[in-house]
Amino acid sequence: RCGASMTSVLIFTALGLAGATSSTMKADLVRLCALCDRGFSARPRDRIAIDRLVAALEQSPQLTDDLTAGLDGRPVGGKNSPTIVGLWELLYASGADVTSLNANPFLSVGSIFQDIRSPPSIVNCIDFVPRILTAFPASVGSSVDTVFRAKVFATATIQSTTRAGLYFEAVGGQPLTLLGQDVGVELPRLNLPPPFGPPRSSDDGKSQGAGGFFDVSFLDDDMVIIRQNYGGGYFVQTRVMDTDPSIQETKVK
Repeated sequence: RCGASMTSVLIFTALGLAGATSSTMKADLVRLCALCDRGFSARPRDRIAIDRLVAALEQSPQLTDDLTAGLDGRPVGGKNSPTIVGLWELLYASGADVTSLNANPFLSVGSIFQDIRSPPSIVNCIDFVPRILTAFPASVGSSVDTVFRAKVFATATIQSTTRAGLYFEAVGGQPLTLLGQDVGVELPRLNLPPPFGPPRSSDDGKSQGAGGFFDVSFLDDDMVIIRQNYGGGYFVQTRVMDTDPSIQETKVK
């Protein structure tokens, strides 16, 4: 532990973050992510600053040695250890596969969630809003509120204490509101054909064929940083409570 702490001090010094605590770095990271709208409007200097904070947090002492515990659906031991199981909302994405979503001239990206409440099932949710509605004042916007939620269904497999395989299975959608009226009707799922989805030919516990893997590089009680192999880049996510009735627990079937 002494060696790890000294390594962290040297890394923080090299990054210009000497003396910074994890709490301070997390607060700065959340502020920067909000200022650049989760990366959608990030300038080069914003990305550099966020990259530095992410790198420092990844090198800071972790609260648990098993960052992927619970992804296989088994109970997580250690009541005081943080777990990746839960509902997460995106704070920042560095990869173009996500940041390019907001380039659509007709749709604006709303909330982005990763639902890991029922592992090994993982559901990635992206809300879309007609771009023209974002120009309406709040007094009018509620009467024309329209949100569509796109979903990608996947199954996770544990490959190591920091790496998880991710096997994509289906896509779906759910119109949440239409012109101010609640809809909430989930559309039928579309199973992904090869090479994007089934069949899976191996049962050795590792992701095969469609999908890939992701590495959990930082985890505490309210923040997780994930690095993906598909598309590259990383995600910074914050834990959220299930207070939104439109967010449903969904299992991959």
